[in-house]
Amino acid sequence: MPLDLTRLDVTAETVNVDDAAEFTITIGAQDTALDVSAATVDVQEASALDVSAATVEVQEATALDVSASTVPVEQQTPVQVEDSGGTAIDPATEGKLESVRALLDKLDDALTSVGSDEVRATIENGASPVAFPDTGRRTVSTAGSPEALVSSSAPVASGVEVKAMPGNTGTAFVFISGESKSDSYPLAPGDEVFMPVDDASKVIVDVGTGGDTVAFIAA
Repeated sequence: MPLDLTRLDVTAETVNVDDAAEFTITIGAQDTALDVSAATVDVQEASALDVSAATVEVQEATALDVSASTVPVEQQTPVQVEDSGGTAIDPATEGKLESVRALLDKLDDALTSVGSDEVRATIENGASPVAFPDTGRRTVSTAGSPEALVSSSAPVASGVEVKAMPGNTGTAFVFISGESKSDSYPLAPGDEVFMPVDDASKVIVDVGTGGDTVAFIAA
């Protein structure tokens, strides 16, 4: 009895095909096409993997953005500074030492500059006495009647040294012109005082006993 092999249904089978998805079976003199369109075909031949229509996930490295983040920063503990003997230096003292070191650096720079440059200096002497002897004496004849140490203007360099004579019987009183006896400096016999004035005529003398004398020397 002849077999009808016009189509062989293999939809529920697994067919191993070495080379092609469609092949023919020859029975007698008739060729019948084998339909494997709905079958699972295990193809043994290795072929290149085509990913043209696939989605490929690429892991690309990017920089870490922390512009909107909170980054914790730990406070650094100050380094303890010790002296040569191993004693800890207080931070406040350390700050003062740094200030001193900075000043010394500036001084060193200044000394270096002075050592390499020409320095010009002007030394001014004070005024020399004019119409005034280096030493002298003033006798006040009436107690309570102050008199100028000299009768006319007598510029001096830095002042006048005034001394009550050891033989005086009372106290002498020395003050500067424009002041009063209550502001004076009292001189017992033998005492002395320096009056820092620029003119000897500004020194005023009074005595407690008329006839007492003071000696003076320009400076």
